[in-house]
Amino acid sequence: MSRQRPRKPRRASRAVLVVASAAALCAIGSASAQQQPRPWSGARSTFENNTAIEICSRAAAQGDVSDTAVEACQQARESRLTFNDRIATLINSGVVHLRRGEFDRAIGFYDQVLAQEPDHAIAMFNRGAAMVHAGRYAESVSSLTQSLTLGVAEPHKAYYYRGAARRALGDLRGAREDFRSALAIAPDFPPAATGLSEVEAELNPSQSIDLTPR
Repeated sequence: MSRQRPRKPRRASRAVLVVASAAALCAIGSASAQQQPRPWSGARSTFENNTAIEICSRAAAQGDVSDTAVEACQQARESRLTFNDRIATLINSGVVHLRRGEFDRAIGFYDQVLAQEPDHAIAMFNRGAAMVHAGRYAESVSSLTQSLTLGVAEPHKAYYYRGAARRALGDLRGAREDFRSALAIAPDFPPAATGLSEVEAELNPSQSIDLTPR
């Protein structure tokens, strides 16, 4: 009988989680496009002073969506990496492509991570978030629910995205529950507050206030 390979410890410092402002990218929410993260203006020549993996990691952390960032992530993936750095680079590659609006490519990178580590909470969350962006709402609910079960960091973001997906699927009460859960964890999280306000208005249209000038 084959021996099970021992699980390798993760290096969390390079595995970048989608930041809160990424929630503004979701087509379902009503957050302004001006809240989207500004692309980081990175070096466009060579990688003389930084390895490709470092540039890819920094691009994901700072919102760089340039072709240089994409090239760095590709170079990193094609190089010889430790198991931990390969996992982190796949996650960071997904973050860069998600911010570029290339959602299916982002999902593909997260699928590669989960094929190797099925219980990777960050990859599971990012996959679910990318699926919301891609309009794959039913699949996203499953992925985001699993990320919460796995104890993903900053769970309010997972609740927000799941609420957005449930709202798109017509499950307004489920969306309301998720937005409330997000706000219970992070009371000052604007996307969830906006989502909750809009869902409440949809559930109780007679109680909405008409602010149209007379």
